[in-house]
Amino acid sequence: MEGVTFNEAALWCKGTIAAGDSQSALGRISIDTRKIEPGDTYVAIVGERLDGHDFIESAFEKGVRKFVVEPGRVDDKSYYAGSTVLEVEDTTKALGDIARGYRDRFDIPYIGVTGSCGKTSTRNMVWSVLSQKLSTHKNSGNFNNHIGLPLTMFELGSSHQAAVLEMGMSGFGEIEYLASIVRPRIAVITNIGYSHIENLGSKENILKAKLEITSYFDETCTLIVNGDDEQLRTLRPGSYKMIKFGFEPGNDIVCTEVRDQGGMLEFSVNWGAHDEKFSIPSKGMHNVYNAMAAMAVGIECGLGFDEIRRGLLQFENEKMRLDIVEKSFIIINDAYNANPDSMKAAIDFLAGYEEKRKIAVLADMLEMGEFSREGHEIVGEYAAGRVDILVSVGGAAAYISSRARECGLENVVHFEDRQGAMEYLDELVRPGDVVLVKGSRSMKMEEIANHLQEGSSK
Repeated sequence: MEGVTFNEAALWCKGTIAAGDSQSALGRISIDTRKIEPGDTYVAIVGERLDGHDFIESAFEKGVRKFVVEPGRVDDKSYYAGSTVLEVEDTTKALGDIARGYRDRFDIPYIGVTGSCGKTSTRNMVWSVLSQKLSTHKNSGNFNNHIGLPLTMFELGSSHQAAVLEMGMSGFGEIEYLASIVRPRIAVITNIGYSHIENLGSKENILKAKLEITSYFDETCTLIVNGDDEQLRTLRPGSYKMIKFGFEPGNDIVCTEVRDQGGMLEFSVNWGAHDEKFSIPSKGMHNVYNAMAAMAVGIECGLGFDEIRRGLLQFENEKMRLDIVEKSFIIINDAYNANPDSMKAAIDFLAGYEEKRKIAVLADMLEMGEFSREGHEIVGEYAAGRVDILVSVGGAAAYISSRARECGLENVVHFEDRQGAMEYLDELVRPGDVVLVKGSRSMKMEEIANHLQEGSSK
């Protein structure tokens, strides 16, 4: 964080300077005493399991002398001596309030990215494209919630010329809160799927929640959406500009041809009077959608097609998101998370290896609520005509395998735990195979991917 004093922060979050020099600079903001350094400001976040105020002594012992705290949380205030302390009603809310104030220090394009799946890949593609012309900031990892996004905002500096910020949610009001901090001028919605349907109840409600990203839009703003999506295609331009992309005629940006060139996808796009060709170093049709979204953001930010082409060629995906490891066989590690839409996209990715034996190792998709059985059966039916062997892991994943059998897939086996699946795969997988490993984050399917990788000498 550049040039923000405690006095300014107090004004933004309606706090009180309880000790020290109000003109002290906040410097780097930290909420984790394990990584804190002298000169940082420690914000004592109160979480569901841990209270950051319990770690103030640890921060103090490491040389920290700047704190944001809630009054009444700490009996021993000896750390106030020689420190600057900002007292606020709610440290988590203050984090957002300070980020909201800091945002206005920078007159740059802010781009928000949300959707049921593909958010992170799209964010990274947008960043890769914009970085060809503009010094662009982005979230680290999954810093896309009410705590991670403010921390991302604090990393903005005077050298940055744009910021692309992923926004996650699990219910109503969460995207609106993040949008109130960022106030994006350009927003991307990748798709509307089943993620968080347990909390929201229907795709229509998920659409409403995602549209909160436009809460602070005006006529100068642009919404970019997947026009092939059954929910997003129904949207009509309002007071702001809208750009739709997809494969179907009628979109503003239409992909007219895709060619798989090994590890590279080449595709052609029509946009009004322009017919352009692009390449991305990835497989999977979903990444063509992501690329079209990044293309639209690039044009809105003043980039030319050649700059966009270079940016897409330099795209790199996150770990455990269709992360390909080539040994004597191919491992597709997509263990970061899962919902029916991302499962189907990953299965399509696997199916692209037409000449190889295709093995899908699929685990539970969580946070599905009453939709759990139906969601898992959708995946099983989808896999039946696209993979050669299906291995399901967990409790609800049994619905994947049972539905796949009903749809005619003969090579199906189910395991309650990862250990059983790993032992089976040790005997099953042979050179030349391609193995997809995917499930919800808490299923820890990366352990299977790592096991396969370590034992791939056969």
